[in-house]
Amino acid sequence: MGLLNSSNKYGSLARFFHWTLAGLFLFQFASIVAYRFMGQNPPALAWEILNWHKECGLLILFLGALRLIWRVVTTLPDWHPDFGAWDKRLSHFAERSLYGALFVMTASGIVLELTGGHYVPFFGLFYLDNVAPYLHGSAVAKDAV
Repeated sequence: MGLLNSSNKYGSLARFFHWTLAGLFLFQFASIVAYRFMGQNPPALAWEILNWHKECGLLILFLGALRLIWRVVTTLPDWHPDFGAWDKRLSHFAERSLYGALFVMTASGIVLELTGGHYVPFFGLFYLDNVAPYLHGSAVAKDAV
């Protein structure tokens, strides 16, 4: 299977984006259900699960943007011959709705965290924070605690 799409099938890059995002969405659902089920006991594990949820949200936003860019710049496989105009319109509507949900859900989660005074980590690489993003993980922040 080739990396790029062809006229009769999606390439491995498009499939990677599709299945990775699907898996991440399943993880998001499972992680927030686990967090809500656990409450705050044990607190360290509950916060770790919540941070994984936030990190995967940022990853979904990043991969979703890449997927949308890939969708725009690549050729798509031909429609199935039995698809009529109504099927194509419904397919486009569903696709746009899913992209909208992807971006609205992740962006709203980030905004809720930041406006609530929380930070959003990204696998230890960086943090989104509305107070002092440059302090997280630095010696200054560790000395101040």
